[in-house]
Amino acid sequence: MLAKPEIAGIVVAHGTDTLEETAYFLDLTTISTKPVILVGAQRPASDPDSDGPRNLISAIRVAIASEAVGKGAMELPVPWPPGRSLCRRSALAPHQDNQQQEPRQR
Repeated sequence: MLAKPEIAGIVVAHGTDTLEETAYFLDLTTISTKPVILVGAQRPASDPDSDGPRNLISAIRVAIASEAVGKGAMELPVPWPPGRSLCRRSALAPHQDNQQQEPRQR
């Protein structure tokens, strides 16, 4: 799909339990300069301030941005780090999640 010229990037809606691992895997295995954006939500759709729709819109904006080209697979809502540089700190403390770390070696 990424080989098609009309495709600027891909957005994958993903559960948050393994989103980091999938971003890491895709960053290592995707052979394309086009961005692959993984996006999840911390709050359920039933929450009055659900972050899912907002995160999805942000992911689409990043996927079509020229600045995202060549950055590999990325996880949102964190702004733009490659999947190999993310590390989940705690499933119980979302505010600590996805703090950027030194990139893992390929």
